[in-house]
Amino acid sequence: MELFFCGFVLAFMARKVKESIYFDRFYGMRYSLHICLAFALWLTATCAYADIAVIVNPDNPINEMSKHQVTDLFMGRYVAFADGTIALPLDLPVNSAVRNAFYKSITGKSVAQINAYWAKLIFSGRATPPRVAPGKQEVINMVTNNKNAIAYMDVQDVAKNVKVVYLIKDKDIYKKSL
Repeated sequence: MELFFCGFVLAFMARKVKESIYFDRFYGMRYSLHICLAFALWLTATCAYADIAVIVNPDNPINEMSKHQVTDLFMGRYVAFADGTIALPLDLPVNSAVRNAFYKSITGKSVAQINAYWAKLIFSGRATPPRVAPGKQEVINMVTNNKNAIAYMDVQDVAKNVKVVYLIKDKDIYKKSL
């Protein structure tokens, strides 16, 4: 349903750009097409979500987590799992769409707002942010090699040698992004 809506909006914008080509001689066709392309890219970034899995090492005794527990670990409110073992949260790179969707879903905030949150905590010395991995393969490697690691990734990228403890459905991500 959401993708249908995005397609409808894109078609509407394309028609408006086409109409503006005839009436707007100052900027010309190139400017109007750039606006249409930028809008199309924005739509794909905001509408094309997939499920996000929160993963841990298979040897980790945690089998399931709540949204509140995941949020507390990734926002630095807690430093350990429910059983008391120290957690090592891992983030995807800052420019990752999955990272943006993850934080939007669990906190309702954008990555820029999350970065501002962490800047305050780092300055005050109260907490340290999750370690940033260079990419999804490195996340999988770090989780499989560290019993205390916890990370998130697109459910399609989850390897068989990790355990999913929480799943964020794409409909939840879409609702938070509106």
